[in-house]
Amino acid sequence: MQRQPSDASSTLTDALDEGAGAAQTQRIFRQEHEFVRDDDADAENARRWETRMARRYYDALHKEYAICDLSRWREGAVGLRWRTAAEVTSGKGERICAARGCDSRDGLRSFELPFEYVEQGERKLELVKCRACRGCAKKLKGRKRSRSRSRSRDRSRRDRKKKKKDKKSKAPVIPEADVKFMDTLRRDIQTMGPLRSNHLNAFYKRHPEIPPKGSGAGTWIAKRCQHYGLIVKKPEKYGGAMEFQLAPTQSRKLNIVADRQEDRPPSQLPDDRRLNKL
Repeated sequence: MQRQPSDASSTLTDALDEGAGAAQTQRIFRQEHEFVRDDDADAENARRWETRMARRYYDALHKEYAICDLSRWREGAVGLRWRTAAEVTSGKGERICAARGCDSRDGLRSFELPFEYVEQGERKLELVKCRACRGCAKKLKGRKRSRSRSRSRDRSRRDRKKKKKDKKSKAPVIPEADVKFMDTLRRDIQTMGPLRSNHLNAFYKRHPEIPPKGSGAGTWIAKRCQHYGLIVKKPEKYGGAMEFQLAPTQSRKLNIVADRQEDRPPSQLPDDRRLNKL
């Protein structure tokens, strides 16, 4: 009667009969092992004993549910492997939570995880079923992004902040028509005097080359007065007309204080004047 392998350790022990040492077997097994094997590729390489050893171990595993390692879930890394015969017998991964180190039997739920991994230099993606308790399920579903994704997310966030900052710091583009309107208004006030907001029609008649503004022209002009050397005199009553005037020129005055030596205390006066004051 042919002996059936009961778990992974017995399968690796059988490989020693092929003539390889234990250390070499472990090294070759790490190179040949695949999470999901290709049947056609194994059939083509059936003559290689390394392929037969890895296939023998793969066939001894139970691939309905997987065992998960959540020790690095905060980094976004989750490890999965298939169950051995001993784990199937004990109910680990099906009646017991599949997370390593967790023996919870209550509230188990089945999840189908898109497991992305790199194997022999090739990136692969497989759908794997896993049963986990409520606490471990939160780690599976709510695990944080990996470092590379976190860095790319931080980089994009910095780029958005930089664009927003540059947009604020960049001077707004003022239409040429608005600049011409305000320059003409300033020259008109210099010539004709202050202009009230309810007299804009007279301003338009004096300058037909300027396109008239619609309703709210007074408010529009008031917002731009300080940039063109004008000031706005607010109406005394609510709803009254505003008055646009030239901003007064603020010339700098020197604060010159005369040197009045008579007001000095006697201690600061020269000797001859100190005696006369005393």
